Order: sequence, then C-alpha cells, then structure tokens
Amino acid sequence: MFNPVVVLLLIATGAIAEFDSSLLSEEKRELMTTLHKTCVDQIGISEDQIEKLKNGKFEDENKLQKCYSKCLMAESGVMDENGSIDLEAFGELIPEQLRSKVTNTFTTCVHNADQINDHCDKAFKIFQCFYENDRENYFIA
Repeated sequence: MFNPVVVLLLIATGAIAEFDSSLLSEEKRELMTTLHKTCVDQIGISEDQIEKLKNGKFEDENKLQKCYSKCLMAESGVMDENGSIDLEAFGELIPEQLRSKVTNTFTTCVHNADQINDHCDKAFKIFQCFYENDRENYFIA
C-alpha cells in the first residue's frame, strides 16, 4: 500500500501542461513513479490508454482505464477494499495552496459516485467528474 498523498497529488496538483513539480518532494515523485508502475503491471494497461486518461479522453467501455483509476486510489489508500473513499485523509494531504477548491471538487465527485458499486467504475467516474469540473487541477499518473 502506498502513501495516500501520492494519488491525491496525482489528482490535485495542477494542469497537465502546467504541472508544477516543485510541489512534490523527490520522495513523492519516486512514489508516483512506483504507483504508476505498480498499477500498469497489475492492470496491464498501455501507456497510450493512460495518456488518454491524462488528456481527459475517458472511454466508458474501457475496463482497463476504469481499473487503472481504481488501482491508483486503492494502492494509495484513498479507496479501501469496500470502495469507500477517505475524504478526511484527502483534505489533510492536499497542499495548502490547492486544498479548498480541490477538496470541494473531489468531495462533490465522490458524492456523485456514491451509488456506484463496482470499484473500477466508481474510481473512473470520480476522475472523470474531477476532469469535467476542474480541468486546471486535474492530473493523473
């Protein structure tokens, strides 16, 4: 299990084209790389499919994209084995300069996905919602 801050930062630290890597310590950058590799290995998703997610090209029929999203959340500790999301941990781990807006968007997206039982679908919808509601702060490993 990875530190929950990793996926939270993946979701919340900036626009893809304007990502400010100075927000991340070297340790967190290494954890992001490890998390990415772990989920690629577990899911078998291609880098092309991940690039589509990064660029907001969500393919509703793509199980690999969905389960990659779930893997990021589960391996980081943001989603537990029951599919519950830890909003409190999310809020505590977001960099101060992003906390308010990002936490509000993430909370809304989690609530919108509450009734989704499949964990892959739920995580995917949370990422999709975040992209649709706050593109400037959307980021995925």
